[in-house]
Amino acid sequence: MSQRLELLQKQIPTFQYTVDGGILTKEERQFYEENGFLVVRQMFSPEEIKGWSQRFKDYADGQLERKYGMQVVRDISLVKRGGGKQWGEEAITKIQDWQEDEVLFKFCQNQKVIQYLKSFCGPDIKSVHTMFINKPPNMGKTSRHPIHQDQVYFPFGPADRIAAGWAALEDANRENGCLVVYPGTHKVGPVEHCYPDWKEGVNKAYWGVKDMPPESAPKIHLEMKAGDIVFFHPYLFHGSGENRVYFKKQTQVKQFQKVYLLSLCLCKLSIP
Repeated sequence: MSQRLELLQKQIPTFQYTVDGGILTKEERQFYEENGFLVVRQMFSPEEIKGWSQRFKDYADGQLERKYGMQVVRDISLVKRGGGKQWGEEAITKIQDWQEDEVLFKFCQNQKVIQYLKSFCGPDIKSVHTMFINKPPNMGKTSRHPIHQDQVYFPFGPADRIAAGWAALEDANRENGCLVVYPGTHKVGPVEHCYPDWKEGVNKAYWGVKDMPPESAPKIHLEMKAGDIVFFHPYLFHGSGENRVYFKKQTQVKQFQKVYLLSLCLCKLSIP
């Protein structure tokens, strides 16, 4: 009997990073459990993408007054160069904490997003951080984000009930600095972070993993189409490269990379 029970236990998969009753298929659950991320194609319509992108542009151009707690961030390269344009899509690289904006918050309220998040976080979902990332051309290497874990920014848990959703609002590829992930690193747990030693400079709070995996470690460049979304665990090693597409004035061709980064969690905290 004991041998039979042991055999059955080996045959039944155990899930640590996903929960029962969600929208994920068995194959999707197993992939996330093993790799720490899951890409879902074409989650959002062109109309939704257009509305959110225009909202960012309105804030970047200074046409909208910031909502309570909202932060509008410029790249460090602008500070180093001095002068130049300080507003607009060419200058603003990030808007943080936009949860009070009724247009942008529709992203958090999207029922398709919520159904997937329930598979990682459980039924009681809380939005804990919202971010709109823009990678303008001509920023150079400072548009990179070092390889890091999201959990270093969130001093609460349980980590296995937290998930981030990173949605591409424009096509993201290696040329314009798509997301890079190290599959399976979510199983490592929390690691020490520090500012990377980059001679070009690094933006404030752009921390990176101190002891990086070896060059031989598997990594994936997540090239995504506009409307795709990737969900990932807060311990997953990830980052992004620079936008190497440069703005040519004579052709008036610009290629930005705009994404959302949304982290949500289910936390059961007890106060003594």
